Amino acid sequence: MTSMKQSINMAQIKILKKNKQEILQTLSLFTPESLYVKKELIIDGYLYGYTLVDIDLGKHKQTQKEIVWSIITIFPFALLLGLIVSFFLGANYTKPFTQPLNAMKKSDPTHENIILVQTDAKNEIKELFNGYNTLMQQVADSSKELHFQAEHDQLTSIKNRFFIEDQIKTALKDESDTRYNLLHINLDQFKLINDSAGHQAGDELLKMIASEYPKTLPQGSVFARVDGDAFMVLLKNSTKENGLDVLEKSLLKLHDFRFSSENKSYSVSASIRFVHFKPFEYTFKELIQALNSALHSAKEQGRNKAYVYNPDDAITERFTKELQTASFIKEALLNAPSHSVTSICTR
Repeated sequence: MTSMKQSINMAQIKILKKNKQEILQTLSLFTPESLYVKKELIIDGYLYGYTLVDIDLGKHKQTQKEIVWSIITIFPFALLLGLIVSFFLGANYTKPFTQPLNAMKKSDPTHENIILVQTDAKNEIKELFNGYNTLMQQVADSSKELHFQAEHDQLTSIKNRFFIEDQIKTALKDESDTRYNLLHINLDQFKLINDSAGHQAGDELLKMIASEYPKTLPQGSVFARVDGDAFMVLLKNSTKENGLDVLEKSLLKLHDFRFSSENKSYSVSASIRFVHFKPFEYTFKELIQALNSALHSAKEQGRNKAYVYNPDDAITERFTKELQTASFIKEALLNAPSHSVTSICTR
C-alpha cells in the first residue's frame, strides 16, 4: 500500500493495522479523525496494488464547529430581524383593514357620530375606504330617518304619542322638585268635517292646527298628536298658574278655528282637559285615567270648554265609579261560563 501523505504518524499506522482486514474488503474507511479511500493502482492492465488516500477530517470538523457557532450566534439576530420585517409587512398589509375596523368601533351612526377614513392610495384600498365611508353614511341617514319616524306623526310631522308618553313617564320619575302641566286637546265635531268635506279636508285642518297652535306655547313645551283628532301638550317646569294661562290661550286660539276647502268655510273648536302634577304623584295609568275623567267633564259642559282635573269633583267621582262598574262587568263576563254568556246573548 502507498499513501499520498509524505509522513504517517504512529497513530495512523496503528489504525491502519487494526483495520487492515476491513480496508482490504472495502473501498473506504471512516475513523474519528480521517477518511481513508482505497483506489486500485493499475498500469497496462496489471494490478500493482492499491493507493490509500488519507483525508484529514479534523479541519473539516473544525470548520463545522465554526459554522455551527456562527449559526448559533447569528440566529437570534436573524430571528429578531425576521420578526421586525414580518411585523412591518403585516402592519402594512393589514392596515387597510384595521383602519376601517377601528373607525367602525368608535363610530355610532345611529346618533350621527361617524369617523370617516382617508387614504392617499389610488388602488383597491381607496375603493375599500370609499365603500366604507359610503356605507356608514347610508346607515347614519337611514337611522336618522327611522328615528324621526319613530318620534313624529306621519301626517303633521309633529311629535307622536310614543314620544310624548315617554316624556310623561320620564317626568313622573323625575327626582327633582319640578312641576308639570298636561293638556289633552280634542277637536269638537271633527268627524262631522271629515264626513261632509272629506278626509283630505280633515287632514289639511290637522296640519294647520299642528302649524299654528304651537305658536301659543312656551319654549320647551312638548306638542304631539296622539290620535285622529287628539293632541297632547306637556309643559315642563311649569307652575299650575302658568299652565292655566296656557290653557286659556289655547281655548282662545282654537275657538272657532276656521279654514277653507273647495270654496267652503269650516270652523272647529276644542275641548281641553288639564292636569297639574308632580313626580311620583301618579302612575302613568292613573294620570291617563285622570285625563279621561277630565275629558268626560269637559265634554259634558259643551263645545270649546276646558276642565281642570280635581279628584274630589262630583263629576270626576261619578266617572270613576262608572269606570269601575264597567271594569267589574267586563271581568264578570270574562270569568263567566261560556254557556251562561251564550244564553244571555241569545235571549
